[in-house]
Amino acid sequence: MKLSRQLFVIHSLIITLLVAGYAWLSLLNVRQLTVQELVNQSNTAAQYLSDPLHLALMSANQELYQAKIDSFYDAGNYSRISLFAADATKSVLYQRTDLSATAGVPLWFQTILPLEVIMGSQELYRGIDKIGELEVEIHPYAFYQFIWRQFTDMLSITIFVGLIAWALGLALFNIVLRPISAVQRQAAAVANKHYPQIETRSGIAEFEQLIQAHNDMTKQIKILFDTQQERMDELKHSVYHDTVSGLPNREYFNSAITDVINTENDKVHCGLVVVHLTNLGKLKLEQGFPTYKTVLEFVKNSVERTHGLGKNIQLFQLNEQEMGVLLLHFGAQEIVDFTKDIAKQMVDCTPLKIYGGAVLGAVELLETDTNKSLLKRVDTALKHAITQGKRFYVDSSVVNEAGSTVYGSKGELLAAMETARVEFFLQPVVSTSQNTLLFTELYTKLTVNDQAVSLGTVITMAEKFDVTAVLDQRTLEELHKHYLFGAVAGKVSINVSAFSLKSEEFMKWLVEMLESSPGLANNLIMEFDEIDLSHCQTAREASFRIANMGVQIAIDHFGRGSSSLARFSDMKVHWLKLDSRYINHEDSSANKDYLSMICDLVDKLGVNAVIPNIETHTQLDLAKEVGAYGVQGFLIAKPLSIYEQI
Repeated sequence: MKLSRQLFVIHSLIITLLVAGYAWLSLLNVRQLTVQELVNQSNTAAQYLSDPLHLALMSANQELYQAKIDSFYDAGNYSRISLFAADATKSVLYQRTDLSATAGVPLWFQTILPLEVIMGSQELYRGIDKIGELEVEIHPYAFYQFIWRQFTDMLSITIFVGLIAWALGLALFNIVLRPISAVQRQAAAVANKHYPQIETRSGIAEFEQLIQAHNDMTKQIKILFDTQQERMDELKHSVYHDTVSGLPNREYFNSAITDVINTENDKVHCGLVVVHLTNLGKLKLEQGFPTYKTVLEFVKNSVERTHGLGKNIQLFQLNEQEMGVLLLHFGAQEIVDFTKDIAKQMVDCTPLKIYGGAVLGAVELLETDTNKSLLKRVDTALKHAITQGKRFYVDSSVVNEAGSTVYGSKGELLAAMETARVEFFLQPVVSTSQNTLLFTELYTKLTVNDQAVSLGTVITMAEKFDVTAVLDQRTLEELHKHYLFGAVAGKVSINVSAFSLKSEEFMKWLVEMLESSPGLANNLIMEFDEIDLSHCQTAREASFRIANMGVQIAIDHFGRGSSSLARFSDMKVHWLKLDSRYINHEDSSANKDYLSMICDLVDKLGVNAVIPNIETHTQLDLAKEVGAYGVQGFLIAKPLSIYEQI
């Protein structure tokens, strides 16, 4: 419960108790005084009536004492007047009684204020001999009527005073809570990488000092974050990028190739094209550095014009005169077409043409490929092109498969997704400190007509035909079914395409599904690829929308491209999964510094850093040393089919 609500409840409760307590104590005091007054009244009445009754008894005049009792009874508010003989049985000589009259007050009021009998008595004597006894009992309705009037008057006044005190208390709370709420909002904004200054003023010196201290602290946090971000970007760029072209270097390239080859999913359709810039070193020496840099920019612009640099096309500076293009999720024919387009454009580079032009070698990744064999085949393709005097040479494995695609149309792809069998493989993510389970990641496997289909291929085709929302909905529907059947328990994560967030129909379905299963929503982590998110304009709005329903957001493969945390400063992020290439270079001190810096920074921002693909104890020790919150990989546990765990 919020502090404002707590104070409101406590304040209202105190005022209510004070009002009720004061009213009750006042009522008890009035009751005591009233009872005492009625006792005195009954005794006085008995004394007043005893003289005429004494004379009547002395003269044995029955009619006289009956008349006296009747007149006295009818004139007062007595419930009983009794005259008793002085014999041993105390026989009644005459009595008037009537309890039918009511006080006209609520029954509950009479219940909480029970009244004992109020009675006065007087003994009558002839000399020293007792000749009778008189008892006068006051009727209770008089008491209740008086007390009720007193109670309503006191309660009205007390409630009025209580309301004034309550209103004054609320005004005081507002003065106190306003700066506290402002500080709270500022802290929440800082957690989301915004740094506002508090303009609210309370007029209280202590709170003014608190606000000033928080404003100063917010400024320092912004300076610290910006400085660390700049340092982190510079450090990352210096380690993995060429100093001249600014492109990812050979070390980054080797790590990327290793990731593709060692992927845990089915075969990824991809290719590698190496652009050999003939005699570029000689050109640099004779024509100068500006011309050399112009050639590098020409190659980069050619790749961008052909297909655009991004998630599926990555350009690397391998050495002084060779550049590599990694084509992810490219079919054989697409690799051939891309190579031809680049070769044609290289002819137009006049400075390079004078020194021999460019030669391209292209290969497709095979299931049996290793890092070494893939690079050897692309070198062989380059040698063939050079020896045969061609502008490019495509490895025969690519040519033999050219023109074949998995799904030729959008309709075929949708039909395959509709009938596909979805199977989940579970792999735990554990904490580095206590080795306890943080959550379980679900990997998806699709089977169409009893044949396993490459998920990477399906995703690529889905992006091509703009139906990623259909694929993600199909996967999440299966997850929902498993959750309802109890096959999925605890916190789980699943990969979702950021491009699906653009679909209003998908978002509407997703919100309805999460609302119908709040238990699943509160235990679900949606992982989005870093590069996909950077191209999704609706990522911020969608992340807050689903996060408000209990879903946690994770950024996957962080660091694959040239992104920074600033790109996601407006998003609601709970988990950050670093790209696995950073853990494969544990001997690099600069890489270790980068990992330490990013883990420390995201921890300050309230985001948990996870390092995946942990396969050795050395990598695990490094993950612990750099401060990673969680780890995942074959060393921890291999992915296991959900059907093997049921």
